[in-house]
Amino acid sequence: MTVRVNKPAFNLREKLSELERPIGLKGSELMKSETVQDARDLVSAGRKNIMINGALEINQRGFSSRVYTSASNNVYTVDRFAIDWSLNGQMTVTLEDDAPTGFNKSIKFTVDTASTDNLAQSEYNTLKYNVESRDTSHLAYGTPDAKPITLSFWVKANHPGKYSAGFRSYAVGQTRGNHQSYRINSPNTWEYKTLTFVGDTEYALPNDNSISLQLHMAVTNGDTIDDPTDDGYWNSGNQIGLLSESTMDDFNSTAGNTIQWTGFQLEVGRNATEFEHRPIGEELALCQRYFFKLSNSRLIMGYKRHDNYTNFELNCPVPMRAAPTATLTTGGTFTNFQSNFNTTQSSPTIYEWNAASGNRALFRVNSNWGSTHTYVPSWEGFTAEFSAEL
Repeated sequence: MTVRVNKPAFNLREKLSELERPIGLKGSELMKSETVQDARDLVSAGRKNIMINGALEINQRGFSSRVYTSASNNVYTVDRFAIDWSLNGQMTVTLEDDAPTGFNKSIKFTVDTASTDNLAQSEYNTLKYNVESRDTSHLAYGTPDAKPITLSFWVKANHPGKYSAGFRSYAVGQTRGNHQSYRINSPNTWEYKTLTFVGDTEYALPNDNSISLQLHMAVTNGDTIDDPTDDGYWNSGNQIGLLSESTMDDFNSTAGNTIQWTGFQLEVGRNATEFEHRPIGEELALCQRYFFKLSNSRLIMGYKRHDNYTNFELNCPVPMRAAPTATLTTGGTFTNFQSNFNTTQSSPTIYEWNAASGNRALFRVNSNWGSTHTYVPSWEGFTAEFSAEL
């Protein structure tokens, strides 16, 4: 017996055209991925932003504005972001509510008085971010498997111009640099920029709690600290930016110039992905590894020894990178909860730091209180800062 099966006719041209239908961003690359890890690396799935506070939301120091007229290195603004400045003239740095969609804050440079420094020297002006080496050990620098990293950010200026973004590497045995230029095309318009940096196969990064990479958003720098090339490769030298006189605009040469940034993200791979917005509590805890502040606070159960020191137990909110440096802004008062003692507090220090836990120590201050070997019930109304910044 013969069985005949009829198949409906179809248009071969239409079927072939279906193969050309778009499959989304990076879809063809994803289809070629051989392993799950290949796919994750392509789209940077999971926790991805190596930088902390990239949206500039955490501001424990209460930064709003600061004027720069003389050399200022490693002066912090919002958490994790500092200014390095060596020029003459005057610049004001402010925290702004102006930001692109999806962000609330930006940091802004405004030139008040133009700088006349000779850029044939080692002069500079840069927004800086320090990366801890424990956050870069997975980059495998110093090996043939060194991974590329991609930096993305938003930028706006009141004039078109060409500026620098890149890294100083504190590699084991040698300082290195890798910088690239980016161009601002339209005035007073937020623009999204991405830059990819190859991994350094020659020199390894440290693997401890020290600094490994230092991001510099340079707007002015002299040719003794320039990156000799603009190709995104690693070069030896103490570099923070591009050669100002030939490739990068001198931002500080004109009064009234402005530039601002937000939305910083640094991730493994060659692709920039959507900004990772972490919960605000988590972002705060990440920042407190490097800095936290006690404002108008109370510590109880202290004691006065036979010397000039009074000691209170300090519990940091999270394990800190290293023993912090203490700064006492307001001394406050010693009290027994009913009346205050006539004392002063000064010269704060961290004493008997518990390195194993990373969050416990004795907080010691000088006091003019004459009693010795006595119990101090409470220290109230003081303000202190604790910094373990890189």
